Formats: sequence, structure tokens, C-alpha cells
Amino acid sequence: MTHPNAVKGLLLWATFLATESDYEWLYGADGAGAQFYPEAYSQFNPDQLKWEHLLSEYHAVLQGKDDIAAYHAAKQWLSWESLLLNAGTTFTLSLVERHQELSYAQIMLHYFTHRCFIAESEIADRAESLRSIPTWFIHGRHDLICRFSPVLSLSERMKARMLIIDGVGHSIQNSVYSEAILRAADLLQIKLDH
Repeated sequence: MTHPNAVKGLLLWATFLATESDYEWLYGADGAGAQFYPEAYSQFNPDQLKWEHLLSEYHAVLQGKDDIAAYHAAKQWLSWESLLLNAGTTFTLSLVERHQELSYAQIMLHYFTHRCFIAESEIADRAESLRSIPTWFIHGRHDLICRFSPVLSLSERMKARMLIIDGVGHSIQNSVYSEAILRAADLLQIKLDH
């Protein structure tokens, strides 16, 4: 963070640190999703590409001139995300218009193919400089999208508060998760008011 003095507090949930290990966890053949849902992973990555090439392939198709192929790739991308987001429940991400689904997938791939514009370990390397900022991390222990262990380590280095929610994955559609975010926001506000 370039100007930590301009930030009063941080409330971060399901934190993605954008390291190679995080991308491998999310999109790799040995990652959490591929291990929990190998049949769905085979559809998401039929050529068994390494995660870097997988992201590049999806990005190229989504930015290509073949609208049908781009829409199909967007559906595949969003189906994978929805599966991991909701830990296999029947809920699926359903945006109203086709162009919205395509746009959402294109935006995600734009950031992920550019590594979220974050250098490897950039966030962890700046942890000590963020210690003065009151921070709450909220993380589901069973999050298949964002790894828990490195976020716990980061919170310890920042001397931040960490709320771990057992039995919960990534989605704030879970009422326990959304309640935890509200509670942490209240506690952060109390700290800032004093």
C-alpha cells in the first residue's frame, strides 16, 4: 500500500493473494477444485493445460471474434467458479443477459492473466508496513477459491484480527459468513471510534 496513512481500517474477506500457489490452488490439476471435483475439472480444462496456459487459452477465446466460442468459454469459466464458490451446491451463477456473463468472465480473465497486477509475494512483503492499520480478515476454512493458510500467516504478520469460519467456503451468500462480516465491521468501527 503506497499511502497507509490514508487508510483508517481494512475489512477483508476471502482474501486472494495472487501468488503462483494461489493460482495453482484455483486452476491447477493438483489444486483444491480439481481434487474435489475431478469430473468438472476435466470439462473446465479438457486438455489438462498448466494453469498459466489454461488462463491464456480462456482469455484468447473470450477476446476472440467468434462470439459463439466466446460465450461457450464464458459459460465454462463461470460454471467452474460457481461450483467452487458454492462448494458443490445446486446454486449456479446466472446473470440475466449473455453479454453480462461474457463481460464478467472477460473481466476476471483480464485480471488473472495479468496476475491481478500484483507481483509475486508483493502483499506479504508489505505486511509489516500495514501493521498500524486496524484490520480484520474473515475467511471460510473450507474455501476452495482462496487458500486459508497464507492468509492466516499474513494476518499474523500484520498483527491483524482473523475470524475463521468453520464449515463455510467462499460465498457470502451463506448467512453465517455475511453475519461474520457485519460483526467484524461493527467491531472495526468501535475500534476506529476510540
